[in-house]
Amino acid sequence: MTTLLEAPCAPAGSVGTPEDPHRIEIALLRRSAGKATYRVTFSGAPLVDSHTPERAACRELVRLGFTGVLRTRWVGAAHDALIIHDIEAAAQWNISETQSSGPRLVRFSEFDRGRADAPEDHSGIDEQPRIDEYKPSIEIQT
Repeated sequence: MTTLLEAPCAPAGSVGTPEDPHRIEIALLRRSAGKATYRVTFSGAPLVDSHTPERAACRELVRLGFTGVLRTRWVGAAHDALIIHDIEAAAQWNISETQSSGPRLVRFSEFDRGRADAPEDHSGIDEQPRIDEYKPSIEIQT
């Protein structure tokens, strides 16, 4: 997993609700040797690159102080892909998949971070602004 955000950015008490959830967007970065790497964006800026994008995004959002409801959407889709009702609970789990078994939900541990989430090669990933450097492209004229 590659964390793209460095500084905490959540306002105190930043809780996503069913009426006003936090939202992420997921895009395929590359596929190699049967393993895909995805980039997750949050508020228009890259959040994390991972093989398990939803779970990695939950862990990063918790680290940044976000809680509550999270809706995920694949880039270009007209509908949400997944609704996570508790970001903190989802952050405690990971997806494990081996050649002998299909995907299954397992408890996350820091030991897993290097095996399950870390992309082997970061070449070809375009450098994008971090969320703390992100500046909206809309200018307000008064």
